[in-house]
Amino acid sequence: MPEFAPPAITPDRPSPLHRRRMDAVRRVLARFGARRIADLGCGRGPLLIELLASGQIDYAVAVDRDPDALRSLSRRLPSAAAEVDLRLACFMDRRVKPAAVDAVLLVETIERIAPNRLSAVEYALFRHWRPGLVLLTTPNADYNPLLGAPPHRRRHWDHQFEWGRRRFAAWAQGCARRNNYRLSVEDVGPVVPGVGGASQMALFTAAPAS
Repeated sequence: MPEFAPPAITPDRPSPLHRRRMDAVRRVLARFGARRIADLGCGRGPLLIELLASGQIDYAVAVDRDPDALRSLSRRLPSAAAEVDLRLACFMDRRVKPAAVDAVLLVETIERIAPNRLSAVEYALFRHWRPGLVLLTTPNADYNPLLGAPPHRRRHWDHQFEWGRRRFAAWAQGCARRNNYRLSVEDVGPVVPGVGGASQMALFTAAPAS
């Protein structure tokens, strides 16, 4: 479906909504004390660059299958003591060796993946990497009319799908149940009663082994 020309997001100047997403992610990482992260589908890395520059993390794995994006990220990495491991790969590839991290991030990425590959996403996050915290954000389709999106159109041309709050919560609950994680879902961005936030965030925390 064609896009409806939302504000551009660049590593240098995130949109106000993306700024709110990044702030929300930073707060969650601080709350959980997560200093070793994996940013899956990192793109050009505005979030990772900010986390490194602020000294909030000590180690990061950045995975993306776009070589241009990783080259851009590599050029922009701040001088910092944190170790960064850049990997040109699809994060769903089981040959990608997982690292020991506190948290795995999937920020505005899942909607770019074909729905028939969501089982591979689930396996990668909760079985292959299996960190203590999985943080995942995605657009809230219920909010699209408030952003000027025409009916039956998605926010961006490369989005394979967009879910409203009910559908997203159902998928997240299934992932948590099947993989022994606890789940909380939060709104991100401006919140409208009965509609929610412009984005939505699922926090999965590993439950103790029974």
